Parts: sequence; C-alpha cells; structure tokens
Amino acid sequence: MNILIVTYTYPPAKSVNGFRPYHFAKALTAAGWKVSVLTRHFTGQERIPEDYSRPNRLPFAIDRQPEALVYRVPFYNSWFNYFQYAWIRNTGLWKMIYFIQLLVGRTHQESYNKYFKIYLPTLLKQKSFELILVESGPTNLVRLVSRYAMKYKVPYAIDFRDAYYHDMYRDPKTLTWNKKIKIQLEERYMSVAIRNAVKVISLSNAWLDLLKVPAAVRTIVENGFDETAWKQIKKNQPVNRFVISSIGTLYDQPVLNELLKSIALFLNQGHQDVQVRFIAPGGQAVLSKIKHLLPYENVHLEEHRISYQDAIQCAADSHVLIYHGWKGWSELSGTKIYDYLRSGNKILVVPSDDGPIKKWLTRMKAGVITDSPEEGASALQQWYEEWKTNGSLESNTDLADLLPYSREAQGKILEQTLRSLLIPG
Repeated sequence: MNILIVTYTYPPAKSVNGFRPYHFAKALTAAGWKVSVLTRHFTGQERIPEDYSRPNRLPFAIDRQPEALVYRVPFYNSWFNYFQYAWIRNTGLWKMIYFIQLLVGRTHQESYNKYFKIYLPTLLKQKSFELILVESGPTNLVRLVSRYAMKYKVPYAIDFRDAYYHDMYRDPKTLTWNKKIKIQLEERYMSVAIRNAVKVISLSNAWLDLLKVPAAVRTIVENGFDETAWKQIKKNQPVNRFVISSIGTLYDQPVLNELLKSIALFLNQGHQDVQVRFIAPGGQAVLSKIKHLLPYENVHLEEHRISYQDAIQCAADSHVLIYHGWKGWSELSGTKIYDYLRSGNKILVVPSDDGPIKKWLTRMKAGVITDSPEEGASALQQWYEEWKTNGSLESNTDLADLLPYSREAQGKILEQTLRSLLIPG
C-alpha cells in the first residue's frame, strides 16, 4: 500500500511537530507500507518559532531515508518579509496586511508557501497513492491537500496534532474580537476539508469536539514517547547537586510567571548544591522573563534546541522536571508530559491545568501539581531534603501503565486505522 504523508515540519527539524509524522512513517514502513513524505527543507538548526518561518531556498530534493522516501521543497514566505521590518509591524499597515491575508484564507504565516502548491499536484500526477495523510497545522496545507486529493480522486486523512489556533482552547468570553474573527474564519475554511476526509485523527476527543468532527470518522492517536530511544538511556543522576530541569518550549503567558516564582522562592533559601536548567525554553520573551525572575548563578539557560536523544538523557539525569500548566485553557498540554513521566522522576507543574496534565500526574503518582508558587516551592524543598538524606528520590511512577502511550504503540493504532480504510473488514 502506497501512502503520501504531507507535513510542513519534518526532521532534521528538531520540533516535536516533526517527530509525530516521522514516527508515523516509521510505523507504517515497519508494517509493510510504501511511505513517501512531502515536506519542506529544514537545516536542523532552527531554535525559536521564528526560525521555522524563515525562507529556505534550497532546490527541490529527494532524500531516501529508512522510514520513507522524502521529497523536500524550497520554502519562501512573503509574510516573513513583511514582518521583519519594524516600521511595518509598528503601524496599521501590518494589521491591514494581516487582515487581508486572513480574508483570502492564509491563516498562518508558515502556511503561505507556493512550493507545496507546485509540487503536490506534480507528485500526484507522477505516482499512484492509495491514501494521503496530511498533518495540521498549518491548516492551509490541509486545505491544499483536500483540494488536490479530491481532484485526483485519492482518499485523504487529516491528523490534527493541534487545533487550528491555540485560543480555540480558551473560554470564548475571554477572547478579543480579532481572535474570535480568526477562529470563525478557520472554522469556515476548514469545514470542507473535514467533511470530505475519510478519517480525522487527533490527540483527544475534546480537540475533535472543538473542530466539530463527526464521531464516525474520529480516531485518537496520542503523541507518546519514543520507547525505543528510552531503552538506550541510562540514568546518571549526580550525587553532588540537586538538578531541576525544564526541557522544551515554555510560553510567554501568565502561567509561566507562576512556575518561575516557585523556583525563585525555593532558590531564595540559598541552596548552593542546586542546579536549575532550562533547555531550549523558547523565544526571546521567554528567555528575558527567565533571566529577570531567576537572576541566580545556579540557573543555566541552554537556548538552542538539542536532539531528542540528548533531551531525554537530560530528563533522565534530573531529579525533578518542571513545567507550567494551562490554567484557563481547555485540554491543552505539551507532548513533553509523556517523556517526563517515562523518566520516572518527580514532576512539578505550576499552575494546575485542571485538565490532562493533572489527570496524568494524579494517575501516575508522579509529582505535585498546584496553583500556588508557595506550594510549588514547598514541594521542591521536601524533595531536596529527601535527596540530601537518601542521595536520591523514590519513584512511584508505574511505567507499565504508561507503555500503551509510547509512540510505537500509538503508531500501531494509526497503522491499523488507515489499513481498515483500504481493506475494510
């Protein structure tokens, strides 16, 4: 069976957005599918969100990888040219450009790329595919695949690794009028693509409810963790320092302040044998906030993205892993929670999300989740004293209960779901 995966992000990009289709490709190839991937060029050096929108004019290339035949197209984004000039950003001209782009259906900067539009129909003319799987976001790519899949009569499935727009997860009463307009436009533009898909996949039914996906075509495939990679990891937790780590993107939202206040209250007690690490936490606003709220010598910032293998090794070698919840956001959580849980280490989440992160920490007895920075600091102090006394922290995480959520297990769910579309019964 021949399948084409169409995805904006794919390795060598180190974004988690690219890991999901990569593992899908691996699972399908292992099950005997012939997998092709249509994506854009990345260098692997991208470290902040803006880097993923920068032009990359490398010519079209075909890259034979173990998991797939990968077609890589050039990337050019005219929005990036507009946005890089401060005089445009700081005037009404940018808002006018942005609004016009929304009205014509270009709802995300990274999705305005003419080369997908050139190479997708060319590929569909040259090769015979039994199914197309398109990754979203960006949503414009979904609309493009829908248009050409129907033209060439190829069934397609959509994988929403995210909703159209993060503000869809928020209480509508808290949204500004321009965000409400964008959500309404997204729903309008995506309705045809969803209606004609043979399958719509996402991480939870709550997300699919937001997207108004009919129950008959839904399938849930979690992001999970890479169990194959984790089996190669050996814990090497230091005995001479207590290591607290945040690994991966944090967000410049009020929830970040609450997490950082917890760390500050703990560090204010003067512990000299504590190291706090932030690995690739995000853009300049996040970096500035960390430096401002945690001006301590034992706080280390690694600004650049690192490989997945290095990231999970950092997780394994820490004593405590930290993350902010999503207070006021419905069903929003980061993929890192699965790797955090797989490490078996203590996890501190401030504030509580009152959603999936809280459910996971409670179910796995993996740590503390609270709204109060003071309670967060108290949990860190208790774990620190346990480490000082015993040299390590006791783990209560039941890893056997977590295994069904590995990428390998979730990849099998995807493969069986797609196979049933082509071989009913």
